[in-house]
Amino acid sequence: MDKTNDQDEVQSVDVKSLLDDCIIKHTRRRSIGFFLTGDNRLEVRVPLKMSEESARATVERNRKWLLQKVGAILQARLPVRNFQDGDILFYLREPYKLKFVHGLNDYIVLTDQICINSHLQNQAEKLLTAWYRYQAGKVLVQRTLMWNARLLLKHRPVKISNASSRWGSCSNMGNINLNWRLVMAPLEIIDYVVVHELLHLEELNHSKAFWARVKEVLPDYQQRRQWLKENSHRLKL
Repeated sequence: MDKTNDQDEVQSVDVKSLLDDCIIKHTRRRSIGFFLTGDNRLEVRVPLKMSEESARATVERNRKWLLQKVGAILQARLPVRNFQDGDILFYLREPYKLKFVHGLNDYIVLTDQICINSHLQNQAEKLLTAWYRYQAGKVLVQRTLMWNARLLLKHRPVKISNASSRWGSCSNMGNINLNWRLVMAPLEIIDYVVVHELLHLEELNHSKAFWARVKEVLPDYQQRRQWLKENSHRLKL
């Protein structure tokens, strides 16, 4: 097995979903090769005579190895942020410039910029992470309650997570976790992840029945899902 990767900016994708949505490409090669594309899709190149079913079975047999290797490649693609004046950060879709200001009355103030007390610049990442988590605790929980008022599903209190490769999760105990970085995304994308996880309370899998239910609630879920895949590299510190 071999793999290649290029140096495009990484997306913070769910690696498990990446494997589930891999592209099977038939080529004249003699062996199977795993390639991570520039837009962070897993491309599985197989011999012409190999069926797609056999190719996907091979992915499953190598799932643990692929999760490790793909995750490592994605992590290596992450750019380093320096937390300087003018850095662009996102909050509920909108881009804000980072600005270090003297004499603020609080650690962080949101205006037409995200302002941080200048004497705390060396703590910028820690302060921003705490600020985003606080905002996520309000916004993500509110959107979950709003949608569940319609869906009427039983779940435990929503927890804000710091997962490195998952936007959300739902356990068979009804625990829902949502990644704080989602608060950087548009509300319609937050809603997609919220609905996705809530509906796992009905179908704890990614079966055809599950996706049909998602489509019933959000007819344009595929566009929202695609946006998240294409733009998730913006949703990070």
